[in-house]
Amino acid sequence: MRRHPVGAPGPGDVHLWCVPLDVPEPVVTQLHADLVAEERARAADLGSPRRRREFVIARAASRRILGSYLGTAPGSVPWLVTGTGKPGLGGSPATWGVSLSHSGDLALLAVTRHRDVGVDLERIRPTTDPVALARRYFTTAEQSLVRRAPSAAVRHHHVLRLWVRKEACVKAAGAVLGEGLALAVLGSTHTWTVVRGRHPGPAGPWAVADVGVCRGYLAAVALSGTARGRLTVLQHDPGAGDPSAAAGEEDRGDAHPIGPSPAA
Repeated sequence: MRRHPVGAPGPGDVHLWCVPLDVPEPVVTQLHADLVAEERARAADLGSPRRRREFVIARAASRRILGSYLGTAPGSVPWLVTGTGKPGLGGSPATWGVSLSHSGDLALLAVTRHRDVGVDLERIRPTTDPVALARRYFTTAEQSLVRRAPSAAVRHHHVLRLWVRKEACVKAAGAVLGEGLALAVLGSTHTWTVVRGRHPGPAGPWAVADVGVCRGYLAAVALSGTARGRLTVLQHDPGAGDPSAAAGEEDRGDAHPIGPSPAA
């Protein structure tokens, strides 16, 4: 990791922020103060203490990060959410693209300029029956990949890898997951893959790429259009306050490594 001065991403580039959700309670209290009234009410309505903490940390950290780009206080960031749950910035939908995902003890915030973006993150865990799940939701070629895997662990990995790619595209489109499961997302794990859908459902095209962010998790990023984006992965410490002091990985460019995970 190197010290990374935070500036706005270039046109078509992606800044992907990793935010740990396992933080001390005093930090959660500080973050809660950065939320607007509607968000505090939503947090209060969530069923479990864990879900409330995750929401507060992820949303407040996102406000701090976006505020650092916009030069405004976290509580003044014009965060909005569409009816399908796609986040954005009010008043500038064509300028900034935003996507947020969290799983386990980690959240990812993707930020772009002049392109829609979607990010999905999943903690690696066994699925009940990966072959049956693939048969129900995936394309014929994807089903074959899962079925021919040499072990149960690889079958589970393939299913989750394909799932996060599909969901990243769905989030970039502002659609719902059921509309995007039929997307064919097979492709290289080391470069951007262009994905085109069919109506009904999100038609695309999108450039989708796997991202290695943390051991035990799989993630993917999707951008609207076919141009390959530059990807920079950054770390944000919710307790530090100032995202400009975050440490980030070097720019990975068009072809970026995703670690030693089995290919999908």
